[in-house]
Amino acid sequence: MDRAVWVRVYGVPVHAWREEFFKQILEYVGEVIVPDEDTCN
Repeated sequence: MDRAVWVRVYGVPVHAWREEFFKQILEYVGEVIVPDEDTCN
């Protein structure tokens, strides 16, 4: 069964706030589908 979830991550330094960083973290539990528009900028 496939399931989509919203993941909230706290304590990430501003200099690490990149899509690739989150993909590396989440690859252990699944995959990034679409990052939220408000958090991409």
